[in-house]
Amino acid sequence: MRTVEKRLSHKEIGFVKDFVKTNNGTQAVLNNYNTTNPDVASAMANEILKRPKITSLIDEYIKEEDLYQVHKEGLASVRQVNKIVGRDSKGQPEYEFVDVVDYQTRHKYLETGYKILGKLAPEKDPGGNTFNFNFNIGNTLQKVYGGNDK
Repeated sequence: MRTVEKRLSHKEIGFVKDFVKTNNGTQAVLNNYNTTNPDVASAMANEILKRPKITSLIDEYIKEEDLYQVHKEGLASVRQVNKIVGRDSKGQPEYEFVDVVDYQTRHKYLETGYKILGKLAPEKDPGGNTFNFNFNIGNTLQKVYGGNDK
């Protein structure tokens, strides 16, 4: 739980999460507060969005949501390579393009993401060449893909 979340009510946290998903303050109020009137919800959303604690948490969530989206794209990176699929009548190879996993690009996406979140803590070993990565890849992949079976 984020430090800011500890100081917010359950309704405020729900508002922030819905607002980040929909970018609609009125709908976020209707989902989390005891009102069904769109005009009242709109006025409430306007007031709620002026609170520094709320805007601070929205900024954090948006940053993470953007990062997860980039992770999804980066972890699906492929590159095209030529594959010989046969020979023509003159014995010359015939090619087709096939997609293969681009591990180098996937690694760069992960590394950059962890740097942005401050979860990549470089520590040189006595040889001075390696790094110690302080993160749990299983938790991250579960957040990125929304499940633990992918």
